[in-house]
Amino acid sequence: MRKNNLEVIKNDFTNVASMPKDERDIIIQQLMQQNLNELSTEMERIKTDQNAQLERIEKVESDVKNKITLDYGQQAALQHAKKKRVEELWKVGGEFTKVLDTKRKLHARAWSELYRTFGVASYRDVKSKDFNEAVEWIQVWRPQMF
Repeated sequence: MRKNNLEVIKNDFTNVASMPKDERDIIIQQLMQQNLNELSTEMERIKTDQNAQLERIEKVESDVKNKITLDYGQQAALQHAKKKRVEELWKVGGEFTKVLDTKRKLHARAWSELYRTFGVASYRDVKSKDFNEAVEWIQVWRPQMF
């Protein structure tokens, strides 16, 4: 009987007024519970969709961070840091001057070791996320003697 009354309320609001108050209250409570259940189900679906979208966004962000290389300003800053470090080392001198007898060779060795350290073919290919690490590395770099 309750389902029939629910259908009556949904389909014909004029019959609601003729129902006894207790029966109307029960039907209203049932409708409210039904609506609450439907809303709860929809909220769970939305949460699931939202979590899936967040996972996709995080993956895209991760992919972007791992593919973006240095911009022009960062490239220039890295070049400047390397040039400054080579000049410092050349001024101080050391054992490396026996093998690296020109500044040009010292510059080339700096790039070569940077490429190996960061796994790139050019300083332009250093990942943007690794920029600070690359600058710090070059600032303390000393040529390897092998």
